[in-house]
Amino acid sequence: MASANQLHLLQQNLQKVLLQKQQLEEQLQEYDATLQGLEKTETAYKILGKIMVLSNKEQLLKELQEKKDMVEVRYRHYAKQEEKLQQNMATAQKEMLGKK
Repeated sequence: MASANQLHLLQQNLQKVLLQKQQLEEQLQEYDATLQGLEKTETAYKILGKIMVLSNKEQLLKELQEKKDMVEVRYRHYAKQEEKLQQNMATAQKEMLGKK
């Protein structure tokens, strides 16, 4: 049987997952914008510490795409966690309502 405490913990976990997922979504949007901007330019620069240095455009595109791919994997992981938590919450709510 689900308790109010278990339901509360599920809600907290869901909030954390949603926050992480939102942050990753923002990162993905930044990567998309950066990749689109980089595609349109002839020269590419990379920031190293406090300086900006000329960089190989193709290599930079490859690096950014790899980073974006890693973020997408993490995003999908959090989306799966969100779905599972929502299912668990629905089950817990049904159990609590059935208990009353």
